[in-house]
Amino acid sequence: MATASTGSPDTAVVRSRRKRRPHRRDEIIAAATTLFHERGYHATGMDEIGAAAGITGPAIYRHFESKEEILEQIVTDRSSAALEHAREIMEQAPTPLDAFRGLVTVYVDVILENPSLAYVGVFERRTLAGETKTRLERAERQHLEQWVRALIAVRPGLDEAEARVMIQGANGLALMASIYRSRLARPVRSALIIEMIMNALLVDPTSLASSSAGS
Repeated sequence: MATASTGSPDTAVVRSRRKRRPHRRDEIIAAATTLFHERGYHATGMDEIGAAAGITGPAIYRHFESKEEILEQIVTDRSSAALEHAREIMEQAPTPLDAFRGLVTVYVDVILENPSLAYVGVFERRTLAGETKTRLERAERQHLEQWVRALIAVRPGLDEAEARVMIQGANGLALMASIYRSRLARPVRSALIIEMIMNALLVDPTSLASSSAGS
């Protein structure tokens, strides 16, 4: 009866491995994210990721088949989290302006947290497998729709097509400013980039022209 209730030694080993696996995967993802940030995606090898996670290079293949699979997991997790956070902001913000600033702040903070990974996600998408790339682009489209809703709520004179072009342009500027290596402290950089986006998207150029003509 004791054997039936506790299971065989082999079964116990399998259960132990299953319990450890999610934790080990999290450690690998955390190590890879740090290395991608510090050294860049292409300059980071699987052996280095394994060493940073406290395991040997070959052992990492028990959890991920390739560096590309690790990148896919990181990018997918981050895009899903960003979309969920954006939806929460839209639902909970007291005013349209608060909602828009919240979206901008989260976007900038995520990029500044890991600019190398953000760069890879935007400019190295060919690295991602087709299905992962499709999921990422779907999440980004849904995220963009949150921005469009928020911007039009603040500037109702814009139509959706105009809002999308403006948002894509401002996000591109924010990305390039975020990956630029600067000696400025992160909070200072964050504040500068957030205000840059807010000013770029919320200030009506016609009002500036009128103000300039009247001065």
